Amino acid sequence: MRGKDVDFGILILRLGVGGILLFYGCQKMLGLFAGHGFSGTVHGMEKMGFAPILGTLSIFAEFFGSLGLITGTLTRVAAFGVAVNMAVATWVMTKQPDLFRNVFVFGEQGNYKDFAYPLLLCLGALALVFTGGGRFALDARLFGKRAAKKS
Repeated sequence: MRGKDVDFGILILRLGVGGILLFYGCQKMLGLFAGHGFSGTVHGMEKMGFAPILGTLSIFAEFFGSLGLITGTLTRVAAFGVAVNMAVATWVMTKQPDLFRNVFVFGEQGNYKDFAYPLLLCLGALALVFTGGGRFALDARLFGKRAAKKS
């Protein structure tokens, strides 16, 4: 059994990763915060070479995954979807021209932020895949003490 300090840490991680992703998920799903909305995002991802179903899955992972992380509902499932989505985003960013030079050699402003951002969200979500939502997640309330101990 783990202490409350670990569960508070997991709560902070869930709220941080979920909150950041909710902002961008709302841009993609609903068109809020100067976003392109659902169809505009799917169309933009098609231009990048992704099939419409993959664009749709990405939007769902970002929007619904963020809600799952924030509330702690099906935390491991939500975190897995977010981790995969952000791993793909990280991979896409590594394909940018001059990424290695900009990030590792000259330290120029530019692509390194675009690379580090999805990587950090991916790692945060991956940590939640392993820890679960913790004591302060809805999972613990919905599935009882057994889920809280396992998570």
